[in-house]
Amino acid sequence: MSYREETGNRAVVADMVGALNAGDIDRFASYYTDDVDVNIIRFGRRLKGNRAVGKWIEDAFDALDGFCNEIVGIYGDGDVIALEVIARGTAKRPFAGRSVGEPLDADEVYIYTFREGKIADVRAY
Repeated sequence: MSYREETGNRAVVADMVGALNAGDIDRFASYYTDDVDVNIIRFGRRLKGNRAVGKWIEDAFDALDGFCNEIVGIYGDGDVIALEVIARGTAKRPFAGRSVGEPLDADEVYIYTFREGKIADVRAY
């Protein structure tokens, strides 16, 4: 199945990654509730609110040439969806443990919990 053919909250996740890959930060952030809680476990970082999520992604675009997420899989149904991606880009400045010019090729997993059609909680691994 193509990710364009996903339905329900799986389609929301696929569309959100599409917004990220298009560089549309405002649209990307619109998939999250105003009070979303994001726990980025591997970096020990927490974000609160969709504005913080937008700034987090804006920082990634600022730090990485060619920043994008390649979807490996979208799993689950209902209000809990898991997303597996490979985050890619080349560091323009030190970022995520990368030196300038070093490629990012990071396997990542996100667990999204939805509330009323938007992402309300995220655990990122």
